[in-house]
Amino acid sequence: MIRDLVNTKTIRLQLDAADWRDAITQAAQPMVQEGLISEGYIAGIIESAEVSGPYFVLAPHIALPHAPREKGALKTGLGIAVLKTPVAFNSQANDPVKYLFTLSATLRCTGRTC
Repeated sequence: MIRDLVNTKTIRLQLDAADWRDAITQAAQPMVQEGLISEGYIAGIIESAEVSGPYFVLAPHIALPHAPREKGALKTGLGIAVLKTPVAFNSQANDPVKYLFTLSATLRCTGRTC
């Protein structure tokens, strides 16, 4: 269940971010502090977005930042962040983003099962 993934220590409200990179960094930092991800995981999210575009901006105002588990996903978890002022992620359809749900998943799926 989703409540098993969320820890109140990984929720941040009213974050003041300068741009999308800063938003991701601030949103994910509590997950580093709680041992869910490494600093390299944050860099992996940013790198993925720089290479592939804002694929994780899923709906108007909503982003699900994540990276491959090999980048530093240590435990499965979810961080929640609400930005004080929405920022552009270069998603033509869904900018600006206000809500970030940072995902860390350690499960590796193979074939049809996970």
